[in-house]
Amino acid sequence: MVFPTHLVDNFPGSESNPEEYERFFDSIGDFKLVAYYLARSCNFYPAYEIPTDYNCENMEASILKSVPELKDRETDVVVRSALAGNAEDCLEAGLRSLTGCKAKKSMDDALHWFKRVGDPDHPLYLPNVPLRIRVRALSLISYTYWAFRDYGNALQHGWAGIYWANEAAYRGFITVQVLNVGLSTLSLREGGLDTKEKRRTQPSLVVKFERDKTRMCLRDALNSRKPGTKAAALRAARRSKNPLACQCAAEGCGIEVNNYTSLKKCSGKCPEERKPYYCSRDCQVADWRKHKAVCLA
Repeated sequence: MVFPTHLVDNFPGSESNPEEYERFFDSIGDFKLVAYYLARSCNFYPAYEIPTDYNCENMEASILKSVPELKDRETDVVVRSALAGNAEDCLEAGLRSLTGCKAKKSMDDALHWFKRVGDPDHPLYLPNVPLRIRVRALSLISYTYWAFRDYGNALQHGWAGIYWANEAAYRGFITVQVLNVGLSTLSLREGGLDTKEKRRTQPSLVVKFERDKTRMCLRDALNSRKPGTKAAALRAARRSKNPLACQCAAEGCGIEVNNYTSLKKCSGKCPEERKPYYCSRDCQVADWRKHKAVCLA
């Protein structure tokens, strides 16, 4: 089996122990399913620290759990739902197109679905999507460009991957993908490419990036997770002082406070030490079933 670096080279541990990962892929027997799981894992869940390695046995068990979930819904059902404006199914349709899992593999199709949710300039952009879903789209757009940066226009794809990872970091959603882009570009100026090279490869994105004073938030997110840095010490102190105020309380959200975002706390009568914080009203409504017993006590 040829080691499939173009889809998993940004997944932690693959470079340090490629033989173990190759054995792992062979044991699953379906690389498309592996690619689907890795893409989902890299972009759907927050990474609170810089990743170093993964346990292949735990990954194998998690991937095999994905099989019945994929079998339950055929791709044409997912696509019809996505076309009707279901943002979560737009992400699902994009994941299947990206990995070729139960769909024709296409980078362009994947970007189409992801950008409907994450890119305001897309002609079919969905405007009223909860933030917790939109930030996953931003990370997935970055992942798509970054995974295929060795195919086609490498500089254009690489710069686009950096730009969209920065967009996710700005909103406080730090995934494995976002951190790995940050690690890969740490030694390069302004988050990736020098200004001349950036302007040649992605002029429209560069203009947006250079007008935005928060263009360094990708690097800030990385520094705040590097042991021994001042930013990491400040982040740790903030989390120890009031951990509830540092991350959205809604299950499955993952957005945390940073230099550019803030969370709003519940205004109810719940005890101050148990008072949750939220990134948006959507998350507060979603969490109400769990929180109301404390808030109304």
